[in-house]
Amino acid sequence: MTETELLTAYWEVAERMDANFQFWLSGTFAMLLSFHFAGNTFGKTLKWFLVALYAIFSVTFFSKFYAWGVMSLLIRDDLVALNTSYLVLSEGHQFLNGLGTSLILILGFVGTIFFSLRNHSLKNVLTEKDT
Repeated sequence: MTETELLTAYWEVAERMDANFQFWLSGTFAMLLSFHFAGNTFGKTLKWFLVALYAIFSVTFFSKFYAWGVMSLLIRDDLVALNTSYLVLSEGHQFLNGLGTSLILILGFVGTIFFSLRNHSLKNVLTEKDT
């Protein structure tokens, strides 16, 4: 690939990662709001359905995000091999960016699940009557 094609691909991947990260944040916020305002009215089945749906949504997003991160690294390596004069993230910056984003994703996911089920121990949820 030419330098122009690699730079275009690099920024397309970066934009896609950013847009999808914002989408995941919106989904996480919607989950938090739904449980904050209406969580006490949800029956057991609905609670677990929403938690399972959010988990599937998040795992699917995480796998896409990881694949795009790998693609970004490969494109960056190809650009470095071409001795490009254009600024792309250094290896250290890309590592810190990936680490920070991964921490946000993991802590956000775990925190959202914890918040969604905060008033319900596993024993209580399993024995609770569905309303």
